[in-house]
Amino acid sequence: MSKLGLDIGEKRVGVAVNPTGELILELPTINYQSLAGLIEQLGLLVDEYRINQIVVGRPRAGGQLAAMLPSLVEKLNGVELIQLNESLTTKEAERQLSAEGRPGDSDARAAKIILEQYLNTQLHD
Repeated sequence: MSKLGLDIGEKRVGVAVNPTGELILELPTINYQSLAGLIEQLGLLVDEYRINQIVVGRPRAGGQLAAMLPSLVEKLNGVELIQLNESLTTKEAERQLSAEGRPGDSDARAAKIILEQYLNTQLHD
């Protein structure tokens, strides 16, 4: 079952994919102007990677996009939405990239961390 991890921001969405059940790949961050555009781009990823589940980091403070996400994902037929607390994922992503000594896409890395956290909880259930 392929999974897509998302770190949702007001203008950008970090993306990571787990296509085989083993390796998690960071994908280019989605910059979006409208919710319709975001859904269209997510739909392309769902088709390309045959995604069954989308794991989304939900900020504690919420926000308009986070509140609308379940209804948006419904437009992606056959995809299950899983929401996790994303506390500190962006800070952890920045820490990891700094420790690696290279600039990187902290949004995509945060999405990878969110997906890793979800997969780790599945291993322990």
